[in-house]
Amino acid sequence: MSGLMLIHNWFPNPYLVGSGAKPNLEHCAAQYWTNPPQLNLEATSVSVGYARWEIDGLPAGESLTASALVANRANGERNQAIQVFDSSWKPILVLYADANTDRELAGEFTVPSDGIVLFRLCSPAGDGKSMTYQRVIITESSTWEQVDALVPWNQPFGYRLMPRDRS
Repeated sequence: MSGLMLIHNWFPNPYLVGSGAKPNLEHCAAQYWTNPPQLNLEATSVSVGYARWEIDGLPAGESLTASALVANRANGERNQAIQVFDSSWKPILVLYADANTDRELAGEFTVPSDGIVLFRLCSPAGDGKSMTYQRVIITESSTWEQVDALVPWNQPFGYRLMPRDRS
């Protein structure tokens, strides 16, 4: 690989800090930890919980890859972990986490024509059940392999990939 490569992380809170871009929470509580940066979503009811961000200004028609390190602590259950919808709530990507695993999930989606997606991280259904997320990245699919080579999934330093300037 030669030259300088610019990597965008379109996820609005790449450091996963409580003072960053706040998600809308449904049926879950969010806890932020700092070493390494993590977001833990714990269910507060028997329903599946969600942390949702509306992300706008995305390049319409572009292929993006959404990924995260996910720890699913729901015993014996496979759960939805990452969901991407268009602005009319039509699902365009759903990724599942197997029970009792720590692994990276990644999937491609095409940005809708209005440049808006609703991005959700999920908590398992069941009061007190949780999933933890690290290194949440939404980037151009054309650079995803390079990102993954620079920061392999089992290295938590991907949060240092800063988002584009949203000013």
